[in-house]
Amino acid sequence: MKVLSHSSLVVSLLCVTADGMAEGMALDEPLRFPRTPPTAPRAYLVPKSLAEAPGLAVDTTQREAVRNFYNALFFASEDVPMGWNGALASCTAGTVSTAYREAIRLRINLIRALAGVPATVTFNDAYNAKAQQAALMMSANRALSHAPPPDWSCFTAEGAEAAGKSNLSLGYSGPNAVTFGQLADLGPNNGAVGHRRWLLYPQTQEMGSGDVPGDASHPPANVLWVQDSHLFDPRPATRDGLVAWPPPGYLPYPLAFPRWSLSHPNADFSAATVTVTRDGSNRPVTLEPFAANIGEPTLVWLPDDPLLKDPTPLAQADATFQVSVRNVRVAGQTRQFDYSVTLFDPARESAETVLPSIAGDDRPISGHNNAYTIQGTMPAADGFDWLSGAALPYTTVQDAEHGLGDLEATTTPGYNPVSQDYATAGHGSYHLQDAEASGQSLTLSPWLVPGPSATLSFDSRLGWASPSEAALVQISLDGGNAWRNLYVQKGTDQAGEASFTRRTVSLAAFQDRPVRVRFRFDVPDRSAPFKYYSPGVGVGWYLDNIAFQDVAALQQPAIAAAQGSGFLFVPAAPGTYLLAARGTLHGLPLEWGRVKSVVAQAGGASPPPVADAGLDLSVPAGTTVTLDGRGSHPGVPGSAVPLAFAWTQTAGPPVSLNGAATARPSFLAATPGTYVFSLTVSDGSLNSAADTVTVTVTEPGPLRLIFPAGGETLKVGDRVRVLWQTERLSPNARLRLQFSRNGVRWTSIKVTRNLGHTVWKVAKAQRGETVHLRLCGPARLPKTQRCTETGQPLRIRP
Repeated sequence: MKVLSHSSLVVSLLCVTADGMAEGMALDEPLRFPRTPPTAPRAYLVPKSLAEAPGLAVDTTQREAVRNFYNALFFASEDVPMGWNGALASCTAGTVSTAYREAIRLRINLIRALAGVPATVTFNDAYNAKAQQAALMMSANRALSHAPPPDWSCFTAEGAEAAGKSNLSLGYSGPNAVTFGQLADLGPNNGAVGHRRWLLYPQTQEMGSGDVPGDASHPPANVLWVQDSHLFDPRPATRDGLVAWPPPGYLPYPLAFPRWSLSHPNADFSAATVTVTRDGSNRPVTLEPFAANIGEPTLVWLPDDPLLKDPTPLAQADATFQVSVRNVRVAGQTRQFDYSVTLFDPARESAETVLPSIAGDDRPISGHNNAYTIQGTMPAADGFDWLSGAALPYTTVQDAEHGLGDLEATTTPGYNPVSQDYATAGHGSYHLQDAEASGQSLTLSPWLVPGPSATLSFDSRLGWASPSEAALVQISLDGGNAWRNLYVQKGTDQAGEASFTRRTVSLAAFQDRPVRVRFRFDVPDRSAPFKYYSPGVGVGWYLDNIAFQDVAALQQPAIAAAQGSGFLFVPAAPGTYLLAARGTLHGLPLEWGRVKSVVAQAGGASPPPVADAGLDLSVPAGTTVTLDGRGSHPGVPGSAVPLAFAWTQTAGPPVSLNGAATARPSFLAATPGTYVFSLTVSDGSLNSAADTVTVTVTEPGPLRLIFPAGGETLKVGDRVRVLWQTERLSPNARLRLQFSRNGVRWTSIKVTRNLGHTVWKVAKAQRGETVHLRLCGPARLPKTQRCTETGQPLRIRP
């Protein structure tokens, strides 16, 4: 029986010896600063969208906010296919899928947000292409080097350039390389946590990633370009001033590693001391040798605590560590840094957990719009989804006698998980065995709703498997994004079980919540070196006769986004339906709350829709105006019933409307005058409604507001760079930046010189859904030309 091992070090190299065993070799050196800073000036660029500008952020003082943030974003960047189209044999670097690269970028920004540094990293296409060539070189040569020699296989000058500006990983690729290789920075060669320091370097705005999957004789590789043109920019603000990992506050335990670090600009850690306590007891601390000229000055230490060495999940209680770093010299002054870190299991709810519930009529009318409200504030959530569907008892048994049945396979390409090796009865069973790459899964396709005595039973036979490998039964409470373990059985490095054993798992803790269930064979802990068995008969996990008790299956569940905290449910026919709600974060799902059972009654025609053409506008000539009909709805705001839009111009100089059949058409207001537009909305039946909006176009003045332009969404605390252009006004002219919630009553925010830009820090008092911003010039200007304002309202959220 052949067993292989895999080193998790970001700098590891896999060398297969004569007996088939693989061993890890640490070869990398931390990436250091260039000798001189770049001298070429950079132009300021207006963000393409405000969604890119604020980036990711999370309040690490709130356990539930961090739990939701992690569960939504971390798992969204897991198990994304690489889609590599290159070839090692021909030295073709190829490319990876856009989704895979975005998963890497999401993982980077998630980590930076938890650390409290700007989490707005974008990927540079030129960096990506060069990093891809470097990753091919590292895999092809089974080695790492920041200065690869020209005689290396697959050498290119572009790849060598990337190697000198990147974090290098061998044995890992993609998001796993970022997290369990570079952030963890394990192994004797990484005492300086140089890769982590570059991941968290506050000034970085652009990175690039290259990845290859490797093959039977070449390890996977990741090259992450981390030194961009902003390397020597002024340091931006960070949440805590310092940059620590683990960061102050709450942190999911999978992201805690043995080496802890603290970075601070211009700090002298030569005389620093570190004290770490847990539960009032001091933990021994070992300081790593100080290494300079790698990102920011950084102190690294290893607390001696069993919770930081055990790769299994934490105990039932959260664990809080108190950290005190003393005798740090910053700008000639002695500083002390005191903070706490609480490690917790993100699968475990707490007293802070809030699950959404649904309020509304228990007896809705079929064919009608029935209004429901989603109740409960979920920390970190920025929206809601809602689900509807009928439910029937689920009694189907999955036994592999007729193929996959209701199971969906996620396995190695070309692998058939239906096996004839063993069976409880009949001639087949399900077989999962290859845990090396990213694990194998069988996911039940129906969405289930457990009852008060719900159970899952299955026949299980775990064969040859290493202690690193595990048979897992997992449940998802958000529809299949994040998964938690219900059952774990690890390998023993022996032949394993000689026959099937009936296993039963209770699902009662998830009563009345929509769930998904999957069976997975994987390496649960990829942050430590692991072993895996090569595929073969008797290797891995065999499953048979999967059955449920007291469980219902949702029939054709429908999911839609709520608008605000409300939605309309239109039952297609009389009968019993289940409704549920979940929060969302950046469009990604959080956990479903309990279902609400409703019994639809027979009814007649539905009420007519409501048309809303938006607020009247006043803009200077030459402005591109966007009309806004998004306030329209079919009877009640927040409806999920789709509307058809039709805009027409009824007065004013004729214009061409772009997108006249959408909620937000636009036109160029080239000529001064009064323009009137009519909006008609219909709900797909004979019902329709209309509304009008007036746009007053004035003579252009000497002021033009460029950014914000209107329609953006901001948050309290954002520092917004306001940009404008002027004609015939001196740089010393005094301008007033003003704010309004309704476009009628205005309040001055600040007075500024005519420099073309200023910074506006959004205040709590400026929150609102229809906020306007304008810039006004001197009183000597004609009244109609004195001010320029955003063409559409802004949204300012907490």
